[in-house]
This record gives sequence, structure tokens and C-alpha cells, in this order.
Amino acid sequence: MNYIFFILTTLFVSQACSRFTKINIPSCPKLNENNHCYAALTQIAPTQMNIGLLPIEHRTSKILKESRQNELNKYIDKRKTRAIKGPDGKYYILDRHHLAASLYYSPISYQQKKILVDQIDDQSAKDRTEFLNWMDENNYLYLKNNGKKMSPEDLPREVSELTNDSYRGLIWLAIRTNTIKKPKDAANYFEFSLAEQIRKEIDLSRVRPRVREDYLPYLKEVKKILSP
Repeated sequence: MNYIFFILTTLFVSQACSRFTKINIPSCPKLNENNHCYAALTQIAPTQMNIGLLPIEHRTSKILKESRQNELNKYIDKRKTRAIKGPDGKYYILDRHHLAASLYYSPISYQQKKILVDQIDDQSAKDRTEFLNWMDENNYLYLKNNGKKMSPEDLPREVSELTNDSYRGLIWLAIRTNTIKKPKDAANYFEFSLAEQIRKEIDLSRVRPRVREDYLPYLKEVKKILSP
């Protein structure tokens, strides 16, 4: 009986999600004088393949807390993302992928799942291939999937398609615990460049992606590898 209830519940949720994804999302409202606007998650596109599920686990808890305290708008406003408008009308975000993914996974209302976009360029007149090549040439894409080189066409189309890279999660924890320092003028995808430096030196195959305690034993190795 419990099994039948589970199946029926799963089907109901699946159908509800299907209806949700078919909602006609309005375009991002007109940019203000600072080239800012709020964009729904369906109106943005990633410029990388992976995220770390460890920081997602941390941030979804933070987002839920901010939402319950009616402080989520302030939280989002302090974390605007630089973005470039593409030929599909979406905003290709250059940072804040973890914020966007955390909003996606957070148990909050659909209306709350938005990003404050800072449009730094508009390349919507290009076709998709020309646009992606331009993005790549300007170092606006990170085209490695768990260390494997990919092509611009392999980029996820939605935030929901970003996959885990545990090495990116470990670097996040190393920075958060002051094991290593992130410079204020860090280049685009700085954390991923560090993840590549430790990837061949540390085996994270048994790490549970969302469990902080699993990563802690590796912090000393990270510091040893990355220290000048």
C-alpha cells in the first residue's frame, strides 16, 4: 500500500513540475539606469559546467533562513551578478552560479527565485555559434567538466543542468576556512583553476558531495599543494 502511495505521489509531483516548466516566463524587465534588472532563473544561462554541491548545501540553508526572516531580497541585492545578454535573450552570468543553483534547490516560492543582473554587454545580435565563440575568446566561459575539456556547445542551457565537481566544493571549503586565500582581484573562474591544480593530487572519489565532514581531512593537503 505504501509503495502504491509513493508511486502516485511521484507521478503527481512529476506532472506538477511538468506544468511548472511550461509557464510562459516574461522577459527580464527593462534595465534601469545602472543596467540592472531582476531575472528569473529561466532567464539566465550558465557559463560553466559544474558547481560544488557542498557550498550549495550551505547556501540553501542560508537562503531559507533569509526567506523566513523576510530578508531574502536584501540578500540577493548584495549579490548581483555580471552578465552578458545573448542571442536567445537570456543573460549569461559570469559569476554567482552557486547563488543561482542554491535558489533553484531552495524550498522557497517561485517568485523569490530571482537574480539581480548587471548587464555589462549586449551581444544578442550575434547568432549562437558566433556568440559562444566571442564569449570563449573573451575568457567568459569555463569549458571543463570535472577536469575534462569541453566545447562551448556543451554548456548547460539552464541552471538546473549544472553538475557537481567535488574539487570545486573542496576549494570553496578551503577558502571559507581560511586554509587558502582568495585575492580581491581574482580572475574569472579562479576557484576552478585551483581545483584543477589539486585534481590529480587528491582522490575525492569516496567523498559524499554534500557532507562537509568528508572534505575536512583533505584541507591540509590542499594547503600543502597550493601554498607558495
